[in-house]
Amino acid sequence: MNAPSIPPKVVASPRSSTLLREERVRFLTVLAGGVIILVLAAAVALVISLERRAQESKSRELVNLAMVLSEEAERALQGLESAQRDVADRIQDRGGTSADAFASIASSREIFQLLQAKTDSLAYLDALAVVDANGDLLGFSRTSNPPWINVADREYYRALVADPAAEFHLSLPTRNFITDEWTLNLVQKVRGPAGRMLGLVIGSIQLSYFESLYGQVKAGDQTAIDLYRTDGSLLARHPAVPGTIGRRFFSLQHDGEGLPVLRDGQAVEVRHQLDGVMRLTALAVETSYPLMVAVSVPVGTVAAGWHGDALAIGVGTFLLVLIIAVCLGLGRRQIRAQYESARAAYALSRHDQLTGLPNRLMFTEEIGPRLDAGGEQPAALLLLDLDSFKYVNEGLGHAVGDEVLRMVAERLCRIVGGGQLVARFGGDEFAVLQQPASRESVTAVADAIVSGISQPWYFHHYRIVMGCSVGITLYPSQGRAAEQLLNNAEMALFRAKSEGRGRWRLFETEMRQEQAMRRTAEKALREALSEDGFEVYYQPLVNTQSARLEGFEALLRWRNPEPGQLAAPQVIAVAEETGLIVPLGKWVLESACAQAAKWPGELRVAVNVSAWQFRSGELVRQVRDALSAAGLAPHRLELEITETVLLQSTADVQATLEELAGMGVSISLDDFGTGYSSLLYLRRFPADRIKIDMAFVSDICTNAESARIVQAIVNLGHSLGMRTTGEGVESQAQWDELQRAGCTEIQGFFVGRPSPAGESWGFIEKYGLADPAP
Repeated sequence: MNAPSIPPKVVASPRSSTLLREERVRFLTVLAGGVIILVLAAAVALVISLERRAQESKSRELVNLAMVLSEEAERALQGLESAQRDVADRIQDRGGTSADAFASIASSREIFQLLQAKTDSLAYLDALAVVDANGDLLGFSRTSNPPWINVADREYYRALVADPAAEFHLSLPTRNFITDEWTLNLVQKVRGPAGRMLGLVIGSIQLSYFESLYGQVKAGDQTAIDLYRTDGSLLARHPAVPGTIGRRFFSLQHDGEGLPVLRDGQAVEVRHQLDGVMRLTALAVETSYPLMVAVSVPVGTVAAGWHGDALAIGVGTFLLVLIIAVCLGLGRRQIRAQYESARAAYALSRHDQLTGLPNRLMFTEEIGPRLDAGGEQPAALLLLDLDSFKYVNEGLGHAVGDEVLRMVAERLCRIVGGGQLVARFGGDEFAVLQQPASRESVTAVADAIVSGISQPWYFHHYRIVMGCSVGITLYPSQGRAAEQLLNNAEMALFRAKSEGRGRWRLFETEMRQEQAMRRTAEKALREALSEDGFEVYYQPLVNTQSARLEGFEALLRWRNPEPGQLAAPQVIAVAEETGLIVPLGKWVLESACAQAAKWPGELRVAVNVSAWQFRSGELVRQVRDALSAAGLAPHRLELEITETVLLQSTADVQATLEELAGMGVSISLDDFGTGYSSLLYLRRFPADRIKIDMAFVSDICTNAESARIVQAIVNLGHSLGMRTTGEGVESQAQWDELQRAGCTEIQGFFVGRPSPAGESWGFIEKYGLADPAP
């Protein structure tokens, strides 16, 4: 995606240019015929490929849009389902576990107010209602005294009664007899203690909400967006076609009814029965609910997109052939063209082709003369790096990434103002030379850059949010030579990124020492890896209730620590920066599995895994090899991952986690609650355990908020069938609090400090073995 680095070219003298031209003219005359033939052949091939690429590009665009809109429909139904669960839970919490109690509580004013509140909280919700097992209306969000209505003849009631195992049903669209609006009913079954149906919670969604939403999508005038049930029944469409709601128009398989067949995640050409037009139609089927979204455009519009390009290629090819023929006969003009070409090459070697800004070569050439011209006038050099641009580039495509870089360049130039030297060094790195500049003015500019770049970017239908990190150095107080200033700014930029990104840092002299320390640390790390300089320590994990040993967590330590050496967390950070985390993590994994195989019973070993190990693509093979070499059962190995892995989740990461879980390896979410914890991660990824961060455990006895957070995490884990581990336990009081909260196990200095492998047997003797987990 990034513009290639172009080496500088030497501009030749006029005499040498003339001699070179004459040689080239003779050579080109011989090859002219062959070149013209090749150009024509390439043009024909390009036109042929244009049609194919246009079809593929439009198909991807339609599939992506269908998936986005499908997820929006899922979120709407999830919101309704959550509201229905709240109503059902409130009724049962008030004792509504029998038919009579259910009827009494469901018809109470409290439930009416709850139904009203839930309806008002969801803009697309038309009404909420509660009926008993016979279909009689008990509670209604529109009135506290609902009329007698029985829904036993409704399609959704019959469907749920006919299928005792069904928990919910998505109805066919129906017209609201009051508003005459089309609505869609999501009906949740409410069960008693023995599983018997006590009643239903009915939520009616206004289908006009989806039509309005689809009308706001900027997808082109001839784009049609349809929402269907998975049986092919139309629920909503933009643009609307009167008289079509509720009719079947598509099928997911050949069912003998002659309906067009669509495939999930694919775009196919079908003739729409709604308007009789042959359309390229993409389908996204919702996995949680029986819904699907179809996005389509007329086939003719796809072809129109490349006909113009084909014409342009034809004209361009003709002009190119004509230019080649003319150039062969124009000797004098060739000299001028050669000279102009040399000048253009010189300029091209000093400018970034994507943004038009000076590149690194030109920037470093310009720094010296500009600073010399200003004399001792203070100036500042700023280096900035875009945060998370890699995920924009890889997730949305190089074309979007290119456009984002162009917009960043334009916004950066506006922020720093005219007359300042702005350059793109390559990738997502930019540089600014500010003249004149004081410490106050440059920090104000840095604040403006960080704030300005973090504002949302809009490109087609994408809304992109990313930040930047900035490193600053001052002239002449912190350096005079261009190389020194650039090095200072790079060190300051490294500090800004290491402190969390989205900020700026001014160069400080101690950063040079830090840079030297990092280089020394990297060298020591490489030597330790090759010379057996590390060993694995083990910290016990104890069952909170039985005080029995569940296993150990493997932790990296220096074998013979020396004064001034980096601590283990810093070692991991340096290993990630240098790419050594993959071999280091492999060694820790193999060592931990080999040691665990020596322990008795079902004691497990927990090993931390870095996001870099996931990106390497080797993690599954390394785990399989380590288990095989040690002869360790997979269920005795637990891999601890942080939220960083989940936030950078891709299909590859999810596939890796699912493959590991399929092997029987346990997955634990470390430091839960300290970052961007999301229920989505717990639902999407196969985690078996939540580790409660020590930040909440440390003051659980004195801070009511921490205690409530711990209780909430434990409750969440129990509800999802996940075990919980409290980290950093340092007192009996903390143990007792975690025990009362229902935490599964604990870890910390109070239980046992990390110790060499040989001392793990002392913990086994001290605590004894816990019973195997059910």
